[in-house]
Amino acid sequence: MGYKNLIGLFGLIAVLASVMASGVAVAQYGYGTSSISLSNSSTSIAQGSSGSISYTVNLASGSTWGTTLSVANLSNLTSAGISIVLSKTYGDPAYSGTAAITVNSSTAPGTYNIIFSATGDDPSSSPATLALTVTGKATTTAPAPTTAPTTAPSTSSPSTSASSTTPANASTPSSSSSGSGNATAIIAGVIIVIIIIAIAAAVLLRKK
Repeated sequence: MGYKNLIGLFGLIAVLASVMASGVAVAQYGYGTSSISLSNSSTSIAQGSSGSISYTVNLASGSTWGTTLSVANLSNLTSAGISIVLSKTYGDPAYSGTAAITVNSSTAPGTYNIIFSATGDDPSSSPATLALTVTGKATTTAPAPTTAPTTAPSTSSPSTSASSTTPANASTPSSSSSGSGNATAIIAGVIIVIIIIAIAAAVLLRKK
């Protein structure tokens, strides 16, 4: 192989190496950039409850080649008792999904930042942050027990019975008093007759 051929071979190798290096750089840093938008910048969830928000990954610049969405600080949130499930984690921007957030009953109340980040061929230019406020368990007040109203005893029955018995009791003394009056009149009449007979007998005796 001649000297000129060796120079041409080394030149070809250099060109191939340059192309491969540029390809690695493009694959590493992506073909474009994306942005993440959230339906809410903050939300509140009580202990032992769950909630959700929606998100959208848009292409901010460059070409669409695919983006993976994830929660950058998921491990810290999991250790605090907060779990997050994304309905869609990969796609060509633009795409949307829902983040389901569940808070354990033992999670300490306070504010937690959930950081959404996109990586891949179209990485996000900046993360999106959701402020999650964990509140105490909602307390429910039991309704006061209701008592059935008591019905006052009716007073009509005693009145009726009293009115029905009173005349019967009152009639008995009336009968006895009338009977004793009749007996007294008879005795008085007998006495008067006896007196008249005695007077008549006395008159007759005097005449003899």
